[in-house]
Amino acid sequence: MSTRALLLSFVLPSALSVAATAAPPTPEWPANVAVFEAQVAKVEVPKGSSSINFQLPQLRMYDAKGQRVLNVTGYSSAFAGILSGVLEGRGESQAFATLAAELGRVVRSADHKPLAPLPKADFTIVEYWAEWCAPCHAQARDMAAVLGGHPKTRVNLLHVDADLNRIKPERVEVDDAEAAAQKEAGAGVGSGPPRARSRASGA
Repeated sequence: MSTRALLLSFVLPSALSVAATAAPPTPEWPANVAVFEAQVAKVEVPKGSSSINFQLPQLRMYDAKGQRVLNVTGYSSAFAGILSGVLEGRGESQAFATLAAELGRVVRSADHKPLAPLPKADFTIVEYWAEWCAPCHAQARDMAAVLGGHPKTRVNLLHVDADLNRIKPERVEVDDAEAAAQKEAGAGVGSGPPRARSRASGA
């Protein structure tokens, strides 16, 4: 597209900064969206780290070739416009970040087994969330509205439960250089606000 390409990685305010007191209703997903429930199974951490810091919400979006075209941590009112731009082709792929690698970090919620192959789609969205996370619910409502406005675009939505107060994922240690690269790429290793650290570590 001739329109100026969107930046592929965003860190939006309110990552893990607000906890929901009562879970809002799950949005009604449009017919062009196939939703799959999953659970986080692996989280990369810097070598020697004593706790897992996984900011929420996190969203990563992949094109039909399995290359990442959007990476967002946190939520703000700008999210809907960012997502719309990528759906309309105003984004660039990151060939080094693949859907196959992303799917290796999650399992099916029902039986904790590897995911079955996903159906063909124009985009696959991997959304990391928790029931208590108010920004996660806000992001989901925006996402449902935006995707409903693109009815001819087929989307797989992987709804990944990442409540580390309940779930104890496998820790995958990476060295400092790799951890820095993971943080830059939005792979779940970050410095987040104090509340994010206490939530993620179960403290």
